[in-house]
Amino acid sequence: MAHYTSSGCRGLSVWHATGCCGGWYPVPVPLHPVGFHGGPESAGIVVVLEAVADSTTTTKKVFIGGTIPVRLTLEYLPDDGATAPSVSVTVVEGGSATSTWKETAITPGYHVKAEWVSVAPGSLVTLEVAEARARLRWCETVCC
Repeated sequence: MAHYTSSGCRGLSVWHATGCCGGWYPVPVPLHPVGFHGGPESAGIVVVLEAVADSTTTTKKVFIGGTIPVRLTLEYLPDDGATAPSVSVTVVEGGSATSTWKETAITPGYHVKAEWVSVAPGSLVTLEVAEARARLRWCETVCC
């Protein structure tokens, strides 16, 4: 298992390779007791998040947070009997840079785009579907 150390939110964290959530995840390493209460601090933790859109809620808007860029994974499935299913993901970074991915004429069955785009913290992401259901997943590293 590959690893390296990096200064994290408030101290040292060790990063381990994995096939999920951007390829790397931090393992919090307690530091020597600090502060008035003498409790250990951690460098950060990984939080798994998701957004879901379907025929009843066709648009889902989310805010990407955390301390490092994330990699989005998209899963989608057309509705039974759909005649024109589509899925789109729009990313707005820094308030102005916008990119959109869209797939139309989706073939029946389950589809996945694993870790297919990197998104910076502070970005706004919109997931939209028509005659389909989709789930967007990502992992944010946060300071605690």
